[in-house]
Amino acid sequence: IEAVGNDITEPPDAVVIDLGGKFIYPGLIDLYTHYGISENLPEAPGSGSLNWNIAVHPERNAAEIFKPDENEAKALRKNGFTSVVTFPRKGIFRGYGTLVLLSDSSPNEAVLSGSIAQSISMHERTGSYPRSLQGRMALIRQTFLDAMWYSTAWEAYNKNPEGQNAPDTDLSLESLQPLTEGVRPAVFEAPDVPDIYRASMIAGEFGLNLWVRGCGSEYRRLKSVKDSGVRL
Repeated sequence: IEAVGNDITEPPDAVVIDLGGKFIYPGLIDLYTHYGISENLPEAPGSGSLNWNIAVHPERNAAEIFKPDENEAKALRKNGFTSVVTFPRKGIFRGYGTLVLLSDSSPNEAVLSGSIAQSISMHERTGSYPRSLQGRMALIRQTFLDAMWYSTAWEAYNKNPEGQNAPDTDLSLESLQPLTEGVRPAVFEAPDVPDIYRASMIAGEFGLNLWVRGCGSEYRRLKSVKDSGVRL
């Protein structure tokens, strides 16, 4: 913005649009989408420096796999949205979301900010362990416990490396450090109201900055949802 007011001179390269009788308002931001993210991302078993479970890939970042979708962007802009946070699909630990513009520019130009928050699902089914909700909850807790151990192990090694072997590098656990340190939020999908309480329990246990993607039925248990203190 170069100038605001009456009787101002437009820059010579400006495009003049007559907005008489219209309103100007800030563009809306959708905080949870899969815009520009393919549904066919491979889910190979973890190996080397990645997690052993195919449903745990928090190291993924939407900024690295995002491709603008002209038709979808146009539809969103028509409804007043100018930017979205887009997350990787699939998995229990799905990866980090990225804030992108709904523009016709290249992926690099559309990305405004990477690693906004980590997406976590308690209901993603895989062809192997875990196949039950109880198992998925256990895997989420164990993964956070492993991430905290990993941080402690590296801290101990860096303080006194002499005579010690360095811990094995694990990019999946390393990528969860911003969550366990409270630097980045964890976004839990909650397709039903009890999932809100489950997410709140996990967040309380590990000190997470919790966001919840709600289901639209929270009004049925409004007081208990409010008392949980979660951000929907």
